[in-house]
Amino acid sequence: MRKLLASHGQIFLLVLLWLVFTWPFWLKGLIPAPLDFLVGFFSPWRDHYNIPIKNPAIPDVVNQIIPWKIFTVDQWRQGIIPLWNPYNLGGTPHMANWQSAVFYPLNLLFFFLNFLTGWSLYVLAQPLLAGVFTYLYARVIKLSKIAGLFAAISFSFSGFMTSWLQWGTLGHAILWLPASLWAIEKYLLKQNTKYLMLNTIFLSLSLLAGHLQISLYVIFTSLAYFIFRTRKKKHQIIKRTLFSLVLFSLPFLLIAFQLIPSLELYLLSPRSSSINPDWFKFFRIPIEYLITFIAPDFFGNPTTRNQWGNGSYVEMMGYVGLVPAVFALGAIKGWLKGRKENLALVKFFTLLVLVSLLLSLQTPVANVLLWLRLPIFASSSPARIISLISFSLALLAGIGLDSWLKLGREKLPSAAKLVAGLLGVLWVATLISVPVDHIQVARRNLIIPTVIFIAFLIIVFGSRFLKKIFKNNQLSLIVAYSLLILSAADLFRFHHKFTPYTLKEYFYPTFGIRQKLKNFVGIERTFGLFDSNLNLPFEFATAEGYEPLPLSRYTTLINAQSTGTITPPNRSSQIQIGKNEPFTIPLINLLAARFVIQPTVHGSAPWELHLWEYPGQFDLLYDDGNYQIFQNHQATARFFLTTDYAIRTKQQQIIDDLLQNHPRRTIILEQEPELNIVKTSDPGEAKLVSYRPNQVDFEISSPVPSLLYLSDNIYPGWRALIDDQPTVMLRANFSFRAVPVSPGSHRVSMQYQPSSFTIGLIISAATLVGVIIWSVAPIKRQSVKS
Repeated sequence: MRKLLASHGQIFLLVLLWLVFTWPFWLKGLIPAPLDFLVGFFSPWRDHYNIPIKNPAIPDVVNQIIPWKIFTVDQWRQGIIPLWNPYNLGGTPHMANWQSAVFYPLNLLFFFLNFLTGWSLYVLAQPLLAGVFTYLYARVIKLSKIAGLFAAISFSFSGFMTSWLQWGTLGHAILWLPASLWAIEKYLLKQNTKYLMLNTIFLSLSLLAGHLQISLYVIFTSLAYFIFRTRKKKHQIIKRTLFSLVLFSLPFLLIAFQLIPSLELYLLSPRSSSINPDWFKFFRIPIEYLITFIAPDFFGNPTTRNQWGNGSYVEMMGYVGLVPAVFALGAIKGWLKGRKENLALVKFFTLLVLVSLLLSLQTPVANVLLWLRLPIFASSSPARIISLISFSLALLAGIGLDSWLKLGREKLPSAAKLVAGLLGVLWVATLISVPVDHIQVARRNLIIPTVIFIAFLIIVFGSRFLKKIFKNNQLSLIVAYSLLILSAADLFRFHHKFTPYTLKEYFYPTFGIRQKLKNFVGIERTFGLFDSNLNLPFEFATAEGYEPLPLSRYTTLINAQSTGTITPPNRSSQIQIGKNEPFTIPLINLLAARFVIQPTVHGSAPWELHLWEYPGQFDLLYDDGNYQIFQNHQATARFFLTTDYAIRTKQQQIIDDLLQNHPRRTIILEQEPELNIVKTSDPGEAKLVSYRPNQVDFEISSPVPSLLYLSDNIYPGWRALIDDQPTVMLRANFSFRAVPVSPGSHRVSMQYQPSSFTIGLIISAATLVGVIIWSVAPIKRQSVKS
């Protein structure tokens, strides 16, 4: 045990610090999620909970991310692959939505723990794993133990990791970067290809973590690092580059079961054709926001409701601690002065910081991604590359601390004067250039950075008075650990100021009308109560939702609510139906919204559906004093048999027919069915046998050829079977499904079995076998030396 502690004591210390940082979960049983925002802001809970909301900047966690995770875990526990979500947006692919992270291995936590505990550990594992991997990487590049720990803490609780912590996606995606770099360094040291296989696995795990943009940053950085660290003679550049490109394509092949369905969904969503330049430019980092690397709250903080400036706190926070910033700048300054300690690595990470800044700041260079219309990057926030800046600065901080301890512990770090000057300039700026309305905020939020810097100076200069008491190596440890504690305290304050830990009782609590809805609704859709994906934990179907890759056809249909015309869909993830748009009522009728939920107290607010304008259409079913449930008698049935159809080939014609006096039992097809279907008053009866996410079964009895209609989205991978025999499925009513059925009694099944997933599995399995054989086969290979 003593030997273990001697060799891995810093990791034990890292775990201890992690426990201290996350103490509200361990000691108070609080959940790392903004559940106060859930019950304090969203209907129907806000009418029952009168509680303050700590952080208003992260609502997506409770109305998007956690509902997806609840659905994912529930499906896995039932032994069902979570391929399809039938409850939002008329049915939409779930696994193919990259952010659902269906196949991320840490989902296994939910199999052994209740959901709340599993979620907490899933989220809190991010800083721990990031810290451990960063420490291991720091050690393999020969940094001292204390420098490795310093870098690990700086990154694991950095501004990026903290501000995105509760999403549980971006942090998991970036934390595999230090693991990848560790594997590359081990390969260079051992010349054992098992480390290249490990690198492939680490990068694959990043891809499965749920945020493709961050994972691509990780893979491109790892590729650049590998090429940089394996540079050879000029005539070998092409061979080395080709080897690197093949090697770093393996993670994409290894997770092809995720990649190919996601690519298919991307091509069928608005993001494949719609790029919003204004949105992209808004999320470029203003140059003045570089101030936040030494004073994170200079422009205010969402938790104190005093933000000012032109940036986004969550998107643009790259703080790694004031003291680490000093040593990171010191490492860069040392390189510029010609110091040789870890020179190559300092160059690499400095260049990585500079390139990342150029691609994210409000400069013409950042617009290159937009001009090139690069998928993922051009339609996502360019500021998120700050994840690479945070990691790079943390590593540079460790290198800088090591260099300072070895070369001149008694001297003030060279970059300290620069930071002191910057702090001085900021104090002066609060007098002459900060807007009057924000002076107090800026000044107040400069106090703590200034105090931390003064404490830093005290530690540095105070060490001179301890020279006669302690030996040189002992004094170095005392100083180093003092700086570590100071940095940890700084980041601890930052973490807990921003991060809400909330009561378990706020976790999607039951509400008064839930049971009534369960009794009424069945598979019919509701309208008017749930925001985004808040219906998903309760398995109520709605026509709306929050989805980064909504289906273009369905989005086009929803967009017709305002003008009734075809409007090209944009990149919006929030798909909603306005309560009083010109075509709201025809649209909710078409989408089978049979139950409308409204606040009991009526007025004329834009978020209310003006039911009094539609006499006879809506009947009151229930009133609990807060909300009322109405039945919409004009809503189209979710499914039915019909012989009444029309053929339209132009999209605008279809929209016109559907939204203007469309008969409820008439469906619009875009091609003639093969059966000879003649309109009749008695098409037969369809009985729903089972409705599951990936499969819907009916029993059909029809005296004549007919069409079975289901108002769920048609999508590649959905197939129809009649009496277990494949048959055709037609697009109906612009975005939904119809199956031609011959006379008689039949069992009709609609099954979601996407070939994109099957093909991906085959590619992934073949790649895995190939990687294993390549890594263990006793074949002599030419080593790649640095």
